[in-house]
Amino acid sequence: MKLFMLLIKKLTCIPVPVIMRGNPQDLPKAMRLLPLLGLLCGALIYLASILLEVMPSSGAAAVMVGLNVILGGAFLLRDLVTVADGLSIDPLYPPNMAADTIPSPEANKEEVAEKERRFNTGKAGLTWGIIWLVALYCLYLWYFRSPNISNFAFITAPVISRWLMSWTIYYFYAIPPAWLHRNFKRKDFVISSVLALLFVLPFSRVSLYMAILISFFGVYIFATYRQRTVGGLDDACYGASCAWAEILFLLAWMTFDRFL
Repeated sequence: MKLFMLLIKKLTCIPVPVIMRGNPQDLPKAMRLLPLLGLLCGALIYLASILLEVMPSSGAAAVMVGLNVILGGAFLLRDLVTVADGLSIDPLYPPNMAADTIPSPEANKEEVAEKERRFNTGKAGLTWGIIWLVALYCLYLWYFRSPNISNFAFITAPVISRWLMSWTIYYFYAIPPAWLHRNFKRKDFVISSVLALLFVLPFSRVSLYMAILISFFGVYIFATYRQRTVGGLDDACYGASCAWAEILFLLAWMTFDRFL
């Protein structure tokens, strides 16, 4: 339970009491529960899609985007913007290495200047961030205006996108120190895959399989291109891949569910 609460604290805006938080040292191990986090977020978005049917479609779609941001979309969007700008975030280190990564007093001014530059979003990051939000809004709007589309997509999309996030952590070479990649073992990925399979099997249909396939290839193309051009993935790439995987999954599901 503490591993799951640690994941909620790190990857969503949901407040978690201090007494319930896990040890930050166990963050790589907690990543095996990413599909479970996706199930929680997806279930809340699914319930919201039912409750918001009484609202005008444009307002309901806007509320859904806001809920998505609270349930982890803000962190995915941050990573997406960072990757689009060609920047990098501070790599994750285990807590017992924190002392080794604290800069010297002489370097403090340089670090502050670097952080100020880093969080000033460039044109590319701003553009792609807006595109992601608009795409998400349009997909939600499409759902509310098309009664033939199943809202089960809102449950399965976060599950699959976060499982793909665990896959990128496990499978692709990461730029050092690569704390998550080095400590996310095969056993952890197997557990993540089993959880994802159990959560999506009840929703088996053609649109589900096509959506999984398209989002998988989308993440694979992104990760291999990044690995070939930069030499490896950094921590921001994991969130960026998850963000685009969710968009691709929803787009594919709604397309096939609408026209098949």
